[in-house]
Amino acid sequence: DPDTGFVSGDNGSILKTTDGGATWTKLSSGTSNYLSSLYFSDASHGYAVGDGGLILKTTDGGINWAAVPSGTSNTLNAVCFTDSDTGYAAGGAGTIIKTINGGITWVALSNGISSFLQSVFFPNTATGYAVGENGLILKTTDSGLNWAVLRSGTPNNLTSVFFLDAHTGFVAGDCGTILKTTNGGGWGAGIDVSSFSAKPVMIYPNPAFNYITIMTASLHNVHLSIMDLNGQIRIAGQLAGFTSKIDIRSLKSGVYFVKLVGAEGIQVGKIIKE
Repeated sequence: DPDTGFVSGDNGSILKTTDGGATWTKLSSGTSNYLSSLYFSDASHGYAVGDGGLILKTTDGGINWAAVPSGTSNTLNAVCFTDSDTGYAAGGAGTIIKTINGGITWVALSNGISSFLQSVFFPNTATGYAVGENGLILKTTDSGLNWAVLRSGTPNNLTSVFFLDAHTGFVAGDCGTILKTTNGGGWGAGIDVSSFSAKPVMIYPNPAFNYITIMTASLHNVHLSIMDLNGQIRIAGQLAGFTSKIDIRSLKSGVYFVKLVGAEGIQVGKIIKE
């Protein structure tokens, strides 16, 4: 429900709120391990994962937690469930494990990857995604039996993945990386905001009403795109020099991504139109 939530972290910490985050109560997890992820399949049944392959399960809304065997000693960074019985956890050394009996037992899934995985999410029972270091994105369409590597277009570490439905999803990661897909993993269809350059673009004023000034100290022959949060390009053109004044009066109030593409690389930024 909108009022009940959980967070986890250092030293086995698990906190619970029942008033939409106004107050939090510390729960006893029974461990001092770092707990990196939580998932509740319903109001009573929840799972926490963390260091050393630890998996904890609660059946009473977080009052009591018990360890269940995971079959791995690798760090687990993420956990999600598609129903009350079927769930997945992902972590170090390419680890992806699956349960089909509500976490009682877990089996390792083969993906041919040894990279560190940070997040896993299944928008439906068959289709799932896992993301990790060096821009890695994995996808399965058969409930984890087989996994394929997708093109992410970024070398940055990816730390979180979430899908609204089978087609529309988002990935976030280091250096302000945000990716969006509207075709189930063909990331070029949506926002691709990746900080490839060590020198971020300078934009002022920000927030702005009518005009912004963009300074590009290291890029030549630069193409400008200003995109809304749905990935639609609202303003596009070529920058005339290192300093350019851009008319943004046509934009509605909100947050927009600025992307500059030139021969020397890509720069990104964010503006707020008031």
